[in-house]
Amino acid sequence: MGSIGISVLQGSLEHSISGNIEVSNFAQAGAVFDGGGVLSGDVSLATTVGLRCISNWNNIEFLDGFSSEYHSLSNVWCIFSINDGVLLESGNITWNGGGIVSSGNANVHLRHPAAGGNPHHGVFNGALINHGSTYAIHADHVNAGHVFSDCLFFDNFDKNSGRIRLENSRGISINGGILSCAVEYIDDGSHIHRGYNHLTNMDVRDGVIVDDPTNRIFRDNSYTAIGTWELNDTERFNATKRTNMDTALTGAPSYNLMESFDFVVKDNRDAINPTFGTLIQPYNAEVVTDIDAVIYFNAAVTSGTVLTLMMDEFQTGNYVGIKTFQVQPMSDPTGTIAHLKASYTFAIPKDAQVAWFITTPDAGTNTVKGLGVIRFIADY
Repeated sequence: MGSIGISVLQGSLEHSISGNIEVSNFAQAGAVFDGGGVLSGDVSLATTVGLRCISNWNNIEFLDGFSSEYHSLSNVWCIFSINDGVLLESGNITWNGGGIVSSGNANVHLRHPAAGGNPHHGVFNGALINHGSTYAIHADHVNAGHVFSDCLFFDNFDKNSGRIRLENSRGISINGGILSCAVEYIDDGSHIHRGYNHLTNMDVRDGVIVDDPTNRIFRDNSYTAIGTWELNDTERFNATKRTNMDTALTGAPSYNLMESFDFVVKDNRDAINPTFGTLIQPYNAEVVTDIDAVIYFNAAVTSGTVLTLMMDEFQTGNYVGIKTFQVQPMSDPTGTIAHLKASYTFAIPKDAQVAWFITTPDAGTNTVKGLGVIRFIADY
């Protein structure tokens, strides 16, 4: 057993490794691309295609320095490393396809180099990063970020293995792909590299946990087999209703016409109830309702025509009035157009639904011909 299978030293530029090459059972690494820590001069502009590194201590190492940067790898496999699948210090490395699988420690170890250097800010795209004994990713004091796009992360069949560990790191973006492992952020409160990271657009499998006590991982727009992921961050939702109708109204207390809402929603957890078509609000919030509605009737609008904001707190179909707004006729010759412009703030509890009811004293004789825009905005 030798120490290193393939060694590419400082100053080796524009090299290419391609073909059916397998490197296995080396005591330090299957392949080492070493920039020597030198932060001046030319970058490598190298390519590696189809390399397989199996059962080495570290399967591949990229050590900091300009001549190991700007390296593109395609369909490279790192399997069964004793320690790390890929130990990465160098900047501007792109990895496409292939995989880093079943490593003894971390599948991908983003290590900050001792000398500082120009590390990371590269991309793994479409790679399998599965079944690490300890970590899928260990981001270790990363300050310049790194991107993982459409990758797959499966643990080693228990949530203590194959974790994504972001330790005093910032700018780690994990976007798309499948997430089936635990995610954790470690913040010792003192290091300069601590900061914010992003987890988005993931297919999240059962049992995934996120340990993020200092709220350093933004989580957006991910989903599970049964709907949107409950650990998504929700900052705001918008609900807008535009409708055309020709529906006879009845007077109070019988509300024949219920206006619910079609939604433009920033976070998918703010859903539409498939039975009622109304807003389902999954977290307690304070809601600002902005109303700018033009309502068209087929007969003159009379005093007492109102819009009432209703809430069904427990989704039982039992709506209770929250706020009533008087509808004022506009000065058109027919008197059949009404306008309502208002704003109202109210608290909406978890899982409640809201809707609008329109009532008129002219039961059986008047008809709503169209309704303008009513908009909800919720801030958390």
